[in-house]
Amino acid sequence: MVQAERLLNGSSIWDGYLLLVALRQMIRAAEMSRDSLTNDRARAILNSALKRFRTDLPELVDARDIIEHFDEYAVGEGRLQDDELDADPSLTRASLAQQYTTRLEGTSSEPTVWVGHRSIEVAKVIPAVDRLFKKMWAAADAEDES
Repeated sequence: MVQAERLLNGSSIWDGYLLLVALRQMIRAAEMSRDSLTNDRARAILNSALKRFRTDLPELVDARDIIEHFDEYAVGEGRLQDDELDADPSLTRASLAQQYTTRLEGTSSEPTVWVGHRSIEVAKVIPAVDRLFKKMWAAADAEDES
């Protein structure tokens, strides 16, 4: 993933945004592939791979959703912010908006993309994507064998 490599080489938060979108699209592509399979073994391969990917990057979907719906989160009206407000009515929309900023932290060799309270450790991205991609090919091979 080019964005992950750029972030590992000291790039900016903009590559972090692109990385989150690309990773979410990777999940969708794997889900579409799985849903098109007819072989149970092939589907099991992709189900397992998707579960592992989500385990490797557990906050990815929420992080992508926050940047995708930035207009809501910027004013404290995002879905996750609504949940926090329900749990703690003393919070304000303004304070919630401040809590959901996007930033790049860590070192240049171990950057972390933070979106609100969600984080993606960039060093984990390339191995996770590589594993998922290889399993997508393995599932396709299993499908061809049937």
